[in-house]
Parts: sequence; C-alpha cells; structure tokens
Amino acid sequence: MKKLSAPGARFSNRHSHGRLARATITAAQELDTDRPRVVLDGVWEFSYDPRDIGVKRRWFDGRVVLAEKTRVPGTPHAERHPSAGPAAKVTWLPPTHRNRKGFEGKTDPAALQAGLKYPSLAPAWHRRRFKLPSSWRGEPIWLHLGGVTPAADVWLNGTSLGSTLSSRTPLRCDVSKLARFDEENVLAVRIHWPPGPRLDGIWEAGEFSPFAGIYRSAWIEPAAPLHICGIHVVPSIRPSSAQVRLELSERSAGPDLRVRCTIEGEDGLTFVAEQPLPANREAASLKLKMPGAKLWSPEQPALYRATVQLFTADRITDTASMRFGLRDIRALGTKVLLNGNPVMLRGGCDDHYYPECIAPPASKEYFLKRLRLSREYGFNYTKSCVELFTQEFLEAADEVGLMVCQEMPFGLSGKYRVDAREKALPRFPELWRRELRNIIRADRNHPCVIAYSMCSELGTVSQSKKSFALFSREFPKTARKLNPRALAIDITHGGEEDFSTDTRYGPRDTDLYVQCVHGQHRLEPLHPPLRTDDPQLRKLKLPWILHEYAWWTQLPDPKSIPRYKTLPQKLNGPPETLENSRNAGLAKLVPTMVANSRKMKHLLRKEGLELARRYRQTAGYHLWLVHDFSYAPEGVFNEFWDRPDDLSAEEFRACNDDTVLLLDDGNRRCFTAGAEAPLSVQVSHFGPDTLSQPVLTWRLVGAGQPIAEGELRLPRMRPGELTAPARLHIELPKTDAPQTLDLQVELRSMAQRIARNAWRIWSFPRIETRVSSRIVTDIPELQEALGLARLQDEPPNDATCIIVSQLRRPLLRFLEKGGCVILLSEGALKDYRPAGDAFGDVFRDIYRTVPWNNGAHGNMGTIVADHPSLRDFPHDGWCELNFVHLIAGVYPLMLDPYYPARIDPIIRSIGHHRSMADKAYLFEAAVGKGALLATSLKIRGTFDSHIETRYLMQCLLAYATGSDFKPKRRIDASKLAAAVTGLD
Repeated sequence: MKKLSAPGARFSNRHSHGRLARATITAAQELDTDRPRVVLDGVWEFSYDPRDIGVKRRWFDGRVVLAEKTRVPGTPHAERHPSAGPAAKVTWLPPTHRNRKGFEGKTDPAALQAGLKYPSLAPAWHRRRFKLPSSWRGEPIWLHLGGVTPAADVWLNGTSLGSTLSSRTPLRCDVSKLARFDEENVLAVRIHWPPGPRLDGIWEAGEFSPFAGIYRSAWIEPAAPLHICGIHVVPSIRPSSAQVRLELSERSAGPDLRVRCTIEGEDGLTFVAEQPLPANREAASLKLKMPGAKLWSPEQPALYRATVQLFTADRITDTASMRFGLRDIRALGTKVLLNGNPVMLRGGCDDHYYPECIAPPASKEYFLKRLRLSREYGFNYTKSCVELFTQEFLEAADEVGLMVCQEMPFGLSGKYRVDAREKALPRFPELWRRELRNIIRADRNHPCVIAYSMCSELGTVSQSKKSFALFSREFPKTARKLNPRALAIDITHGGEEDFSTDTRYGPRDTDLYVQCVHGQHRLEPLHPPLRTDDPQLRKLKLPWILHEYAWWTQLPDPKSIPRYKTLPQKLNGPPETLENSRNAGLAKLVPTMVANSRKMKHLLRKEGLELARRYRQTAGYHLWLVHDFSYAPEGVFNEFWDRPDDLSAEEFRACNDDTVLLLDDGNRRCFTAGAEAPLSVQVSHFGPDTLSQPVLTWRLVGAGQPIAEGELRLPRMRPGELTAPARLHIELPKTDAPQTLDLQVELRSMAQRIARNAWRIWSFPRIETRVSSRIVTDIPELQEALGLARLQDEPPNDATCIIVSQLRRPLLRFLEKGGCVILLSEGALKDYRPAGDAFGDVFRDIYRTVPWNNGAHGNMGTIVADHPSLRDFPHDGWCELNFVHLIAGVYPLMLDPYYPARIDPIIRSIGHHRSMADKAYLFEAAVGKGALLATSLKIRGTFDSHIETRYLMQCLLAYATGSDFKPKRRIDASKLAAAVTGLD
C-alpha cells in the first residue's frame, strides 16, 4: 500500500524569489493508498549555504551545480559536508543550555549541536531531479514531504511553493500547474533555522542531538479531483463499533457517488458499511458495528484496517485505508482505566537519541526491534521529553502494544521556554494552536496514543496568566475535542509540591497529575522521601504519574569509544572517564568501576520502582530513561538498545510488570541472628484478572541452600489493588558469623504463577564481647557499649589502640612512635566537599549515584577490596544495602592530600567521570612507626540502632589490634598533619 496525505492548516507562500504559483503547502494526515507514486527517497543533490546566497543566485532552479550529496530521508548532520565552511552570522540561534538561576534565554552558539561531529547552522539546500509519466497528465499532482525540520522553503521547477514551520507533521502541496511530464522536474528544499516563532523540542536542543533535514519519505503522486484526504476512526468498546469520518479534497458532486467502508482484522473478522456520498459536502461519516471484535491492549494489540472507497456504478474512483484499534482510556479517581480495567503506566522515557543516524529513522522495522525489547522488559508505555514520536514509531507501538504520550515541542531551550511559554508572547499562540491541531489530526488513529501533554516543566508559579490560559485551559480542551479517545495533560512536572491542581489562576484542566516525587534527586534505598501514607498525597484527586523517575545513572563506559569512531554522534562521557582516570592514576580500575557502578544503578532502580508501587495513588511512572545517553547512562538499555548482559528481562520484570511483589522492610535489611526479621510483603496487582485464590510462598536461601520457608493465603485481589502488608514471620537461625540471605517470594493463583521477586538481607550475630582495657576512646557510645577506657588529653603509655573522632597533635605523636589509631572521622580529615558544583552539596554525601551525571562531583558507586579488615563482613566487592545507613549522609575522605604516596583504599568511593576524584570511605596507612585506620562511615550515628554497624566496628577493632594490621602504604606524617582539619 502507498501513502496519501490530507490537508490541514495552511502555510504562507511569502517567498519573493521565483515565479509565484497558487500552490499552498498544507499539513497532512498520512493514509495508505494504491495510487501510483514517484518515490523521491534516495540520494539528493546538496550544499550548505554559509553565506546565505542561494536564494539570490537562484539555486532553486537547478542550473547552479550543487556538488555534494545527501540522503533522504535523513539529515545532512549525519555525514561530512565541506560546503558547511565557517559558520556565518545567523539571525537567531537556538539556545541550548538552561541558566542554573532560571531559564534566561542566553544563547551559547558554541554549545549548539555540541554532540555532533558535523554540525552546521547554515541553510541547507536539498535538490532532486525526477520525471513524471505522461499518463499522469491532466490529473491533480501532489507533492508529499513526510517531515521537514526545523523550517523549509520549497520550489518546484523554479516556482516557490511557499514556506512552512510545520516540522512535526507530514506536508503536501498541489503542484498540478507546475509539474512537467516526460521531462525533468527540479524540486528544491532550503532547510533553515527561522528567525521568528517555530517549534522547539528535543530535535532542536543542542545538549541532546539536534538535526535539520528531510527526515521522512518524500514522493509525488496523482489523485482524482475528489479524493479521500483524511480518515478519523472513533472507536467504541461498549458495544464494539467504529464511526469512520472522512475528509474529502473538495465538495462532492453528482447523485451517483457512493462510499463504502470495509473493516478487516487479522482475526479474520470483516465488517462492511455502504451509503450514498452526501452531495456538496467535504466530509462523510459511516457507523460500523463490530460484534466479536477484539480490544487493543498491551497484552493483545489487536489491529483492524479500515478501507474506504469512493465509487460510482461502474468504477472505483478512490481508495484509502488506515489501521486503528478498539480501545478506551480514561481517568477515574486516582486510577487510569484501559478498556475499563485499572492499568499501571510503566513508562520508559525515550529522548530520540540516535547516534548512528542523528534523525529518527523512517523505518517501522527499526522501531519494532526496540519496542519489542521494551515490552519484553515489562514496559507498556513511553513518553518523550518535549517531543513527538514519528509515524514509524507509532506504527511499531501499535503492533507491539506500547502506549504512548505525545508531548508537544512547544519550547525546550532557554529563550523559547521563557518567551514562548512563560510569557506567552503574542507571536507564539497561533503557531501552537495550528500545530496542536495538525499533530493530533495526524496521529489520532493510532491506538497506542493514549495521552497528549501540552508541555513539560512549566511551573505554575512562574507562569503568566496568559500562558496558564493556553497550556492549562485551552489546549487540553482542544486536545480532547480533536481526539476524545486520549487523555489530556496540561503540564508534566508543573512545579507544585502540594499534590494539588489549584493555582493562583484557578484549577488546572488535566486528566493526569504528572509530578516528581519531592526530593527524588536524593532518593536512596531505605530512605524514602515520603511516607506512603503522607497526608499530602490524600489531596490528590487524579492519577499520579511520577515524572522523570528518578535519574539513576552510572559511570560512562570507555568500552563504547571504538563504536563511535565511524558514527556522526560525538561521544561525551566515556572519553572523560578514560582521560580523568588516567590523570588520577586510576585507569586500571576503570572496568571494575564501571561494573560496580552498573550494579549500583540496577539496585537503585529496582528499589525505586518498588517504592513507586507502594504509593497507593501511583498510576504510573516515566522512568528516566529507557535508554542511555553517552554522557548520562541512565537507561535500562544502552544508547544502541543492546540487550544488557547483566540484567535479564525476567529480573527486571520482577519490579516492572503488571503484578509486582513489594517488600515492607521497615527501612532496614540487616537483622540479628536468632531473632525474627520483621518483614512483610505487599502485592501491587494490575493484571487483567481478579486473583480469586492467591497464595504467597516464601523461601529464605543462604549459600544456595534453603534455610526457611512458608506460605500465606491472601484475600481475593481485584485489578488495581495494593494489598495490606502480609507479615512473613521469618525466624533467622542463630549463627556465629554473618550470613548473606536471599528472600525469594512467589505469588500464585489457581496453580498459575503470577509474579515473583527476591531481595537480599543480612543476618549478624549478637555482639556481647568486651575488649581489652588497653583500648581507649573519646567516643561515649563505644565506651559504654564495649567497656572501653576513656581517653584523656594524652594517650596512655600502655594503650595498644586508640579510637577517636578527631586527630590532635598528641595522637599524631602517638602514631609516629608506633601507636595504632582508628579514626572515625567526622570532618577530622579533608573529605570530599569540593566547591563550585552547580547544585552545591546535593550529590556529595549520598549513597546513590549522581542524577543525570550532572555537575562534576558525587558518588558513582563503590569498590570494596579483598582485605583482612572486612574478611568477616559480608560484601561482594561493593557496598550493597548493608552499607546504606553507613554511607548515606557522610562525605568520603580525600586521598590526594597524601600524594605522591598512593593509597589503595579498603572501601573506595568511585569518582564522577568529570573529576574522577581519588576518595574513600575506609583506608589504612602506615605513619611513622604506627598505623592508621581511617573511615568516614557513619559509625557513631548508627552504632546503637544498627547491628551491621556494631559488627563492622568489631571487625575493625579485631583487625587493628591483631597481627595483620601492617599497612603496605606509608604516608608522610607532615602530609597527614596538613590533612587534619582544625589542627592547632
């Protein structure tokens, strides 16, 4: 089947160069048709125009040679073009980076397209020569451009067809009076960045991957004077039926014209309706009942094709078709209902990152591969950031059953965000109104499109009254009118934190409340930012979708560097990891750093997704991201959408599926051996069926062997329910050594497995030993708990070990003479508090990895050495959840003050790739004749309340007072003294 387009809003024919025709470029809807076609895809003549002389010198008429080539569909930014030359002065440059004090619209030309190897802001001329068959003579001839961004001037055979700003929808133009038959035609398209209002989204944003060009297919085709140029199917599921609305190219005439619609499905069902075509009308409508038809859903993405024919008694004059699905989406209370059943929108945000080709490929097969992988990993939904998915993406999403939110590209970068959205300057609203209509008309038949977002991150506090009236009132209403089978979102992340849609201008008109978890940039396991019964959440009257949840990233991997050598995308992140690790003398550690950073990311994401399901008001999340950026690898998949070697689909679906088992752990995972572990399990059930006889089985496994098991019969569960916590009553066995245990839980109903999940917990023996009286300390908690002597001003001569929180000169002398010191540093040594980061202290004292890899500082994971001090403390080479309470809220110790001595820490805090700081939570060093064991772990703050802290302290004491305490690395006493803060 071929493609046909339909008229939408019109664009000006304002270009003064070239003979003016009465052709008008219009936005369109693409339909399938069997009309003949001359396809214009392939190699085009091309040249950049850095001096902007092309119009004056009539490059559009084909006589001037354009010496270079480019491919359509695509973007010239994907290949090297010598004609780009030096950048010429451009009247307006799209700003790319937000000012950290707000969106002030400051343009940074150097940052524009900073991610591309072959960037250019110069106008880009595309030209194609083609012939049309003489058999088409006398028929209306239409030019189709599937997509052109950011703006274009178009000529055919030297005549201007006008200019367009409709960069997100298909375009078409009647060129009947300009077309030549059996001789050469010359089509010229000048792509440029316009100086006035235009759309602005991810495709224009310099910090992502902006591009310009003809990014979808182009073609020429004939059509009858009266033809079908638009089809809108409005489905109904109770009872199953479809109203098929037609748009015609002109008013119908003649009493013998009829219209027939045939709906066919892959299930073999066929439905037909036929009626006379109303005379003197540009529209028609047919109603077809569809008994027995299947509904479209992620589990069963049933699609039907509606084929419409215009015909007379003796011939068919036109045929067009398109696919659709029967489905219903609506918000009811705090639930989203798909076909009447509650659904959890499990979204992985997709930010159009295509390092191989820059522009989104015009290939449904390309996206099918990606979206099938996404569905396999449990996603049923996606949203882009201030951008639209192309028709090829939507066709693939229809087939695999992935729901989609289309977010309008109405201002992402600084100046556009402020001037266009917050101030709502008069020149923008009409463009937005027109494009909102064009966009929805183009994609509303896709069953995957379940929601439209008018904009992102437009705070209602900073909004003007005029802006509020547009985005939070007018546009949602328009969206519902044009597509009544989709939800309307006024703003994703509106900037409010009270879970209310009330503003100073009145209530927002939105079907979903899309907002961040308050403080989610510091979201850490075992430290939830909100109670699940928080009173603020009770104010929520709408389904809550967690916005950009929750920025878990990892260290960029230098292994990807060779892959980018032949690609047009610049690689940011991995080269910095490699260079800065070399500069810091840590290059050999990079593979371990990356592997452990990935382990941290996987753990954080699992814990976070399960936390999201424990909020009863949660109806979904926009996981940030489904894929990596090279500089911010936050995705489940890398930027090439490779299947991850270290994360199976089954593992990930444990926390990202219809039904998920949740652990209520009381914010701890470490327990005392011989006691009961106060653990409960909840069920978040959004499967399609009611579970009539659910049974929860659990098993505790240690060293691969079952230790305990049990079974609970749960109440009947309806879809959309979050059950009350079910206590497991797990008695931990008495042991003399710590145990690493896996709690495995499975939910069954009627002997069918519904869900399974697993969590790691730790068991530590009770600590009741008293230590030697020759160990002294200035820390009251340790004096009382361990029966230690109190440290006076001067260390006692017979002391074998001193435990302190601060270093003073007497202690330094004690060290140099051969003493043993355990330093529980609370700012005693220089720690990791660098100045100058854009976000201050936010990311430097947290367990979790740095959101968006932002700034240059923070903890990106840990490495735990195979060291005798931790021989009896459980770890797998990194700090898992048994270390959370020890690390969260503390600053790691800097190791560079002791250079040139290189310390190999016992617990390393992995540095940010832009700084690769050498830092540690625990290290040892020889000082003079003595030995120092220094840590910034939160021992004092958690000693009384956490068994893991007490056991760790015992391990450190046993090591420091034993014969193994002989540090291999020696640091100069003067260097240590210089690193001590507040030393008199």
